Parts: sequence; C-alpha cells; structure tokens
Amino acid sequence: MDARAELLSLRDAPDPFVRSPTELTELRLEAVRETFRERRAQVPLLDRLARENDVSEIRQLSDAVPVLLSHTSYKSYPHAFLKNKQWSRLQQWLALVSVRSPKDLDVSGVNDVDDWLDRLWSAGHLVATTSSTSGKVSLLPRNAEDHVFSCQYALRMPGWPDPITPDQSRHFFLFGPNGGSYVASFVGQIIAEGFARPDSRHYLSNQRLKVAEVSRMAELRGRIADGSATPSEIALMKERSAAQSAATAARLDEMLDVIIAKRHEPMYILGLWGQLWTLMERARERGIANGQFHPGTIVSTGGGMKGAKLPADYQEQILAFLGPVNTVQAYGMSEMSWFQPRCLAGRYHQVPWVVPLLLDESGTRLLEASGGVVQGRFGFIDVSFADRWGGLISGDRVEMDFSPVCPCGRSGPTILPTVTRYSDVGDDRLTCAGTIDAYVQGALNS
Repeated sequence: MDARAELLSLRDAPDPFVRSPTELTELRLEAVRETFRERRAQVPLLDRLARENDVSEIRQLSDAVPVLLSHTSYKSYPHAFLKNKQWSRLQQWLALVSVRSPKDLDVSGVNDVDDWLDRLWSAGHLVATTSSTSGKVSLLPRNAEDHVFSCQYALRMPGWPDPITPDQSRHFFLFGPNGGSYVASFVGQIIAEGFARPDSRHYLSNQRLKVAEVSRMAELRGRIADGSATPSEIALMKERSAAQSAATAARLDEMLDVIIAKRHEPMYILGLWGQLWTLMERARERGIANGQFHPGTIVSTGGGMKGAKLPADYQEQILAFLGPVNTVQAYGMSEMSWFQPRCLAGRYHQVPWVVPLLLDESGTRLLEASGGVVQGRFGFIDVSFADRWGGLISGDRVEMDFSPVCPCGRSGPTILPTVTRYSDVGDDRLTCAGTIDAYVQGALNS
C-alpha cells in the first residue's frame, strides 16, 4: 500500500485520529510527494507553478510552499464568463485546475450558472461552490470519489470521539436551503439522509439555493456602491430584499417554535451561532430554563455572526442553554475534504490526510515548529482529492500549539479556537495570487 492510500484508509478506522500527527510525519511527507508527482502531470496550473518556482520534487514540506494555490485560485476565472454566459470558456478555465478536463462537455441549452453546474454534475464533474458576498463563487473540482469521501465526514464525526450511529431517528432542522451546489447544502442533505426522520425534516427554505440569483444580487450591490445602478434597479432590489427578508423571518419563527416544542425529543440542528442565539432568546422569553434539550440531540454550529452584536461569552451561554447535548464543532473550509474536530479542551485536531502547514503572513515561508504556540497563516495539503491538487494557502490567521499533548489528553499539535481572517485585521494579500491570476489570463488568451 502506498503512503497516500494508507493515510486515506484511516477514514474507515474506528477512530480516524487514533494515530498521532507525530507518528504520521513521515507517512504524510511521502503521501505529499506521491500526490505532487501524480497531480503535476494532470493539473496544468500546478505544473506551471512547479516550473516557475523550479520545484521538481518534494524533499521536505517547505519545498511544497511555492506550489500551494491561493485561497482565491478557484475563483480566478474572468467574471465575464459568468455574466456573458460563456460556458465553454468557463470550462476551459476549469480544465486548468482539474485532473479531468470538461472542455468538450455539450453546453447547448444552458441558460444560467445553475444549469451549467447541473450539466457538469450529470457528466460526473461534481463541482462544488462556495458562498461569496462578491458574487464570484469558488468552483471546486470534485469527482464521485471525492464526493463520497468528503460526505463521510458528515456521517462519521458527530459525537467524536464517540461516534453516533446515523439511524434516521431525529427531528432535523437546517437553518439554510434544501439543496444546491454549495458545500454546506449537499453536506446537509447527506446528514439528513443519515440522521433525520423521513417525516420530520425542516429547512429555512425549501427552495434550492441558486448561484445565479446570489451572483446577480451581489453584482447589483457592487453597482449600487459605485453609483452605476439605475433607480429602477435599486427599487427592485429593495423590493425583493424586503420580501425575502420577511419570508425568511417568518420561516425562522416557525422553525424556532417547532424546535422549542420538540426540545424533549432527539433532534439534529444545523445552524450558525447567531441563529442559536435567537433560539435561546425565544426560549427565555417563554420562561424555558437551561438544559431542557434531549441528551440525544446533536447540534452542529459554527461562525457566521454577520455583524450581530453578541456578548463575549455568547458561546458559553448557548451551550449552557442547550445542556448536555452532542455538539459538532470543527475548523475547516470548503476546500477541505474533512474538517478538524474540536475536542473537549476547545482545540482542533488534525485530520490524518490533511497535512497542516503554518506559514508566515505572506504565505511564502513555512514557520518553524516549536514546543509552544506559534501564530501564522494556515495552509494545508489535502492528499485525499482525486480531481484536483489539494495544496492551498488560506486567508486564516491561526495559533497552532505544537505541544506533544493536548489538554484533552490526545496528541498534538492542535489549533486554538482563536481563528481570525487576515481580511478582518488588515490587508490580505498573497503574492502567489497575482502570479496565478496572470497565468490563468495568459492560458485562456493563448
């Protein structure tokens, strides 16, 4: 068994995290070497980066830094391709970042980006998208193997390190849309199929989330900001936004009422911290005390405060309100196959096949690991992906504790729960992003 296959086989172990990161050091390095050699011959963008930076092989992890993609790489396509419905051109771009080229896919009859994504999925190119306030989403190449592998996270990790059997026994509540190409949407569907009662599945919207609509609204907001939008366009946007906000608020009220009514029964709730805060406030208004939720309930939550003004201890308050339920918290991003689960000590533990790289702020140098806490930019190489190169420099500033043992008793290193975005604390510029954009433009114009 080669190193990459051995790492990926840990997904099926009773506990995928039973082997410490230290024990996996050499195996991970060899897996990175194997994956780089294979993907360089398959992914044009990776080959270009390797040639420009004179990287012919990975002898040590620092050699991989020049061939990591920027977190903006998967949205490096010209926005005009979407706006002007140039699907064949967009497929040419996708071929630059994918193992399998979709360039020859028939796009006749495709009306918008959602139609195009459906056409790709029908042909086995299971491209995932990310949300974006700018309207320009990332397009993440995946094949069926990648899809199955990443969806296993949703079924394996609830309750970690004591996994909960997905037995379709819980009322299911997702504070989001029922479907779509967004990573969170299809992962939510996988969770529902595994854990939810077929007769009790509740969504904030029963409509699929449309990338085209999100992009149109984001583009119009940009035009309003630069003064190019017409008065009629602004009026129409305000009308649609008001209607959507009213519908969402009404549906949220309905869901909160059902959750409160069924709090003594096992549930699976997927929502952001801000939404759970609203749930807690609603319950408190009704005189409902803390700790009344069924202990078999699973709550998966994370960031997404979206400007809400909450107290510093909002997480502690929410967890106290929920009581002894099973919480699923993790650190990661849509570009990863699996997220890094949070332990009882509040630390994030390393997925075996996602090799963490702590970089300097510029993303050009691997920081030296020490025995304590080191702050830097988070990068990684996910060797699990079959349809793309999994090396990426994120936009996150993290603190990594290189101590050999976590306070929870499991092996280190770990990431502390102090993750912030560089864009939130200053300017987030990566030199490699400009290089990648220049190459993409040149390749598309050649």
